[in-house]
Amino acid sequence: MKALLLSLLFVPVASFAFENVTPDFTCMNEFPTTAFYSKPIKNADGDELVEFKVVHHFGAKNAPIFQGVITAHDFPYLKQKAEVMEKLGDTFTVRFKKVKCEKHGEDLFSCAASGDSEINGVKVGGFGFVTRVIDTKVYEYSFKSHQINFSFIYNDMSYDMPMTFNPEECSFRN
Repeated sequence: MKALLLSLLFVPVASFAFENVTPDFTCMNEFPTTAFYSKPIKNADGDELVEFKVVHHFGAKNAPIFQGVITAHDFPYLKQKAEVMEKLGDTFTVRFKKVKCEKHGEDLFSCAASGDSEINGVKVGGFGFVTRVIDTKVYEYSFKSHQINFSFIYNDMSYDMPMTFNPEECSFRN
């Protein structure tokens, strides 16, 4: 069940040709709210890893917990999501094996870690992130944005932490 839920986190990402890479990027708003950092590292054994860090500059109570349409029916669910997100803390770091990370095109990455693990002492049943490039056109104006979405499984439920950035707020180094 957990493997199925984690696999659903990355459904929007096309599974065309990809390459294993170590995502190296930073996305942070001009007025810092939640920032995402990804960089290549090596552990003591020399294994290539990806270190992914999330920083909520105004605390975990201000963590992004949803993106989309909200109705009054959703309020109890959103409160529950916020309480779980707060458990992860103001800052947390997770690591992925390089072989579990893929590049799907320019600025399009995904990394996943399945199985039970912990994030700041919180037991999770897998986690991952995906980057998206979103093109929006309104009348004759076109806009491009980047979305970073960190996802994890907690008590057999999927949780997402989506954040959208202007292109100038993200620096992709590969």
